[in-house]
Amino acid sequence: MRNAAPGKRYQRLASVEANSKLIAPHTLPVRAASSELATLPGQLRIDPAEQTGGLPWLHGELATAPAQPLHLTIRICNSAGIPVIEGGLEIAPGQRSFTIRDLRPLGIEAYGHAPAAERHAVARRVWSRGVYCTFSPAARPS
Repeated sequence: MRNAAPGKRYQRLASVEANSKLIAPHTLPVRAASSELATLPGQLRIDPAEQTGGLPWLHGELATAPAQPLHLTIRICNSAGIPVIEGGLEIAPGQRSFTIRDLRPLGIEAYGHAPAAERHAVARRVWSRGVYCTFSPAARPS
C-alpha cells in the first residue's frame, strides 16, 4: 500500500457516493500531539445529521474540565499524515463536552468560484480521505 507501513491498512472515514447527502456515521481517532493535551478524548463522534459546508460536526468529551480556557486547532489528516481539513475549537473553563462545527478543507481555493453544492461535494471528497485527527494549541485571540 502506498505511504503505509507493511501490514498496516488505513480505513477511510467514509465512502462518499456522488449523490450522497450524508456522511456515514463513524468515529474519528485522535492522535495526541503533546502531553499538555492529555485530557482530550481518544476519539471524536462524527454526526452526519449536522453539517457545515458539506462537513459533519464532531463531538467529544474531555476527561477533566479545564481550569483555563482552551483554544485549539484540529487537523484531520490523510493516511500519509498530511492535514486535509482544519478547524478551531474553544473550550470554556469547566466545560467538558464540545462540538466542532468550524471545519474547512485545505487546498481547495480553486473552487471558490464554484456553486455551493459543488464546493460541498469537494469538501465531502476531501473528508473521505481523512483517517485521524490531531489537536494543537491555537493562537490566543486578542
